[in-house]
Amino acid sequence: MSRLRPIQLAPDSPLIGEPCALCQSPFVAGDKLALCPVDGARHHTACWEANHNHCVALGCVGEGQLSGRVQTAVDTAVTEAPLVIGDADPLLDPANLPRPPHGRRAKKGGWRKVTIGCAIALGITVLLLCIAFGLALSLIFSNLPPAS
Repeated sequence: MSRLRPIQLAPDSPLIGEPCALCQSPFVAGDKLALCPVDGARHHTACWEANHNHCVALGCVGEGQLSGRVQTAVDTAVTEAPLVIGDADPLLDPANLPRPPHGRRAKKGGWRKVTIGCAIALGITVLLLCIAFGLALSLIFSNLPPAS
């Protein structure tokens, strides 16, 4: 598991008021944030740790243990200057987000389990239809008059 450095928000950060990915509470100045290394989702450090050091976004595989050192205004773009209309937010720029790993498969055996589950459901459905069809036929033939 990789190490992530928390970011402390400055009073003029453009992230003030943005919601946490997990608890949806707005960020305030002085909050410590954990940024997902895969999709860039922002979490309070407590929320990140409460989610077992994993990103809360559906399907995201981002994870990382938080380090003790917090980034300050000197070494992070989050606390530099406030966002001015017309400027690009470096945190929202797709070029600055880490790329998801390519060729990564779902958990081993995931499709196999789905296939087996579908096959079982199909088998049960066919069995129930055969029983229903057999009952319908027996009712039809039981009400026929005897052949003379």
